[in-house]
This record gives sequence, structure tokens and C-alpha cells, in this order.
Amino acid sequence: MAGLLIPDLLSEIMLGLPPSIRQKFYVAQVSQFWRAVALDTPTFWSSFLGATEADSYRLPLVLQRSGSGTLLHIHLRMRDDDWTSKSLLLLLQHASRIETLHIEFYYAIEHLREGVQALLNQNAEFPVLRHLRLEGSDPSSISVSAPQLRSLYLEGHGCTPGFWQNTLPPTLESIRLGEASIDIFLYILGHCPCVQRLVLHASDPWYDEGRGLLATLRSLPIPPALEEFELRIWDQDEDDIALLLKAAFSNVVLHKFTACIINGHYDSAVEALTSALLVGVGPLTVFKFIDSRDVELHSEAGHIRHLQCWNDDSFFDVEQVWRCLSLRYDLHKTVREIRMRPEHWHEYVEVFERFPPALLEGLTLGIQTGWEEFPQIMTEDGDMIEAFKVMRLPGLSKVKFYGSQHTNESQLEIALHALGIIEPPAGRRVVICVEVSSGAEELMTTLQSKLSESSWKICTECVDHNI
Repeated sequence: MAGLLIPDLLSEIMLGLPPSIRQKFYVAQVSQFWRAVALDTPTFWSSFLGATEADSYRLPLVLQRSGSGTLLHIHLRMRDDDWTSKSLLLLLQHASRIETLHIEFYYAIEHLREGVQALLNQNAEFPVLRHLRLEGSDPSSISVSAPQLRSLYLEGHGCTPGFWQNTLPPTLESIRLGEASIDIFLYILGHCPCVQRLVLHASDPWYDEGRGLLATLRSLPIPPALEEFELRIWDQDEDDIALLLKAAFSNVVLHKFTACIINGHYDSAVEALTSALLVGVGPLTVFKFIDSRDVELHSEAGHIRHLQCWNDDSFFDVEQVWRCLSLRYDLHKTVREIRMRPEHWHEYVEVFERFPPALLEGLTLGIQTGWEEFPQIMTEDGDMIEAFKVMRLPGLSKVKFYGSQHTNESQLEIALHALGIIEPPAGRRVVICVEVSSGAEELMTTLQSKLSESSWKICTECVDHNI
């Protein structure tokens, strides 16, 4: 009995190993017994990652060893010109059993570009393909027949007209297109009823007043399964983006909605973007200034909204966004959690003085400890000074420090600096949570010893679970 179980057990272990082709050949060379088990396990060879020149020559043998009845899960990382177009064309012989296809390549390498196009631009049949992901640096035409496709990720790829009918089947549940036109968006709205997540990026403007686009968008129903939508249009005015979004989603409140603009530092840009994203979401309860180009908002009903700006020379300003959301949507009256980065400390203190969070109890302040120089912060003039302004939040009940990638010593220093310029509410002990990968008990004990027990208390769950 043991002799029968050992090959089965070893086979299971092999299936749990990394998918690298090189690793698979190493495993098959451990011993004659291991080689026999590996060769007798087609599924061991059916999921693989090829990334080196040697892998391109091993690929035919890997496909042969995977048998003829297994489904293939293929990831090719062709980062240099050592790969040949023959490697890609070989996959056509196995198109009938490819379930996952993920190819990374550089468009500038001509023979790789031609190989990808030969594989995916001749209406080839991929009857069981469910996941297609292509990552390249420039557009490449794609046209395949994949009636069972569930997820499509095309980064930096253009699309031929035939692409819409073949590569956008009604079975799709997740779509991400790195170069999408308004026509593709309209096609998806009308022909992909199962799509749950839709991410569209474009380098050319969509909106043209002369096309009657807004009326067309208002007439098309939103796919009933759609929960998440992200739109980035590089060269489009923020008012036009707002018009597009309002026209398309006037009667639908999605679970997650992301819109990206250029020149986010203008007040008008923030106002236009929020006017489109926040329709129907209700009171805002979570404010996360993730970084200067990404603001995340949560509503009381659980909706998630991302405001993003695209260009490197643009950014959101803490005071600008908080003021806009407070004046237009009463953010300061309903917010329960604020996630901040300490480099913006003085900006938060100043805007909280003008629009203070109104919650009298239960407010959580989250501090992302990625700014290792804290308490050094940068002024508008670019000078580094030490943060000294005291933050006063009458409803503060918990302070959470995020950033377990730092050492416990670094986390401790940042926490002590921040807590030293927070004035806890009178008569209340504020709970302190610190995210660490290990050693939570020692860190928390040290932290408590340096703080007033009448004002601060350590979160017991942090100690117990080493969060």
C-alpha cells in the first residue's frame, strides 16, 4: 500500500511547486524515481512559466510531456530577443486545449511582435480559452475566436474591428484594455452582459459633441453584472469625462468606480470628477489619501470610489480634496475613518481646523508609515522641517499605524513622533494599533511604557494576532 501511495504523494507535491520550466526539469532530474513520476504526471507539465532562452528550446518537450488531454496554463515572459517566433507558432498546434494564455513581450523586438500577431491575429480557434493576458509596450492587432473567454487583459494593444465580435464574447466577466476606443466601450455595453469588472484606458479623447455620443450612452443599458468600472482617458478635459460618466451611469450606482484625469491639482478638476463619481453613493465614511495621485472614498453603503490623476507633473492636494468633499458632500460630518500619510501632517491639521470631523466618538485615524523621514515633512517651498502642529480630533477613538515592511524600531519611532503631536480627547483613552510582521508584544510593551496610560491604550488584538 505504501508503495502505491508514495508516487501519488510525490505527484501532489510536484503539482504544488513553482511553474518555472527550468524548475520542472530540475525536479525531473533528481532521481530515476522522480523522473518516472514526473513523466507519468501530465498535469505537472501542463502549467508552466517560460522566461529564458533555454526555456524556448525546452517548450516543445514540455508540450509533448503534457499529453493530449490536459488543459494548458501558459505564461511566457519573453523579455529579450532570444525567444523565436517558432516558439509561439508551436502553440497553435495546441490551441484546442489552452485554457490560460499570458504573454509578456517587447513590441520593439520585431520577430516577437510578428510571432504574437501570427498566433493571435488570424482568427484562430481557442475553444477552451478562458483567460487571455497580453503585455506589450506598443499596439498590436488581436483577433481570435474564444467563445468561452472569461477574462481579457490587453496592455498597450490596439484592436481590429474583427476583435470586437471574436475576442469580446458575451461570456466575458473581466475586461482590461490598455488602448480602448469609445466604439469598443459602446460594443461592450451592448454585447457583454456578464462583465463584472471593466477597465478601459485610452490615449485619445472619446468625447466629440458632434457625434451625439451622450444621447447614445443614455440609451444603452449598463450590463446587469457590472460592479467595477475604471476609466482613464489621457487627453480628455475633466468636464467631458464627467459628462461621459454621467450619461453612461446616470441610473446605476456601481460598487467600485475609478476615474482618472490629468491636472488633478485644479479645483475644477476635482469638482468635475466627484460630481460624476459620487452620484447616488450616500454619506461618505472613509477617506484615504493613498498618495498624491490616488484618493479612495468609501460610502456608508459600502461603495468604493477612486479619484486619480494620470500625469506625473500633476497631483491632488489634501486641503483641496477635503475642502471640496466637505463643502459639496459633507464629508467632515460623516467620516469615520481617515487614512493619511504623515508627510502631509500640517496640511491635515490646517484643513481639520477649517472643516473638523464632526463625529464625537468612534473616529479612526490611520497613518501610513511609508514616509520614513517623519517627523521631517516638506513645505510648499520644498524645505524640510520637523512637524510641530498639534492635531486635535474630538471624536478620536483609535489610531492605526500601517506599514509592516519597516522594522519594529522604525515603526516605534514613527508612532511615538505622531502620537506626540496628537492631542487625545479629554476623558477618553485612545486605542493604538500598529501593523507589524512579528514581535508585536515587545513593540507594544515598549510603546505603552513611553505613553500616558490615562490617554492611550494598546490594542490587545494587535498583540494576540501579530497583525
